[in-house]
Amino acid sequence: MTNQLALTEAQRARWDDLMRAAVDHSITGLTAMAGSQISVSEIKSETVEVTNIPEKLGGAGKITVGILLAVEEKPGFHMALLHSPEAAFLIIDILLGEEPGTTTELGELELSTLGEMGNIMCSFFLNTMGDHTGIQLLTTPPTVRQDMTGAVLDYILAEIMMETDEVDLLQTTYGTELTKVDGTFIVIPSNEFRHQAFEKRLAA
Repeated sequence: MTNQLALTEAQRARWDDLMRAAVDHSITGLTAMAGSQISVSEIKSETVEVTNIPEKLGGAGKITVGILLAVEEKPGFHMALLHSPEAAFLIIDILLGEEPGTTTELGELELSTLGEMGNIMCSFFLNTMGDHTGIQLLTTPPTVRQDMTGAVLDYILAEIMMETDEVDLLQTTYGTELTKVDGTFIVIPSNEFRHQAFEKRLAA
């Protein structure tokens, strides 16, 4: 097992700026999907140990709704959008133009809506990453799961732990002018992606 690619202070600043720009672009895609203005009110970024991620998200036993996507072709890239069930229901109401509180469970329509949300947000995110790194990144179809946080993330974390001990964790708050939604956007690029990104475009 290896540690995450070490970055200089300047490289870390460029990487963080790129991820924030990519998140902003993903919200642009979500706004287009919702048909109403959605904006980011807060983005927090930190590097954490892979084994600590479930605890960072409220504990491995906490029930969460996860939207999971990946880039299977090298260089690898994993992403996950995580929300509490209540936040996921609220997002669905926003996207479907319903009154807050309308959605109370995840049926076929609700799962499809969340899957499309993940597909759009992550595609917009990766488009920005690709534009700035010169690396083409295409996502797998989204998977939506409601389960304990540890179970939702088990496959991703097991795969990433084969390569690195640490990942980037983005926590975001977004919503309409009247409705804010807390969510966690996990971005897990492989070390190979980072190497290529800095070799191509991001190196000082």
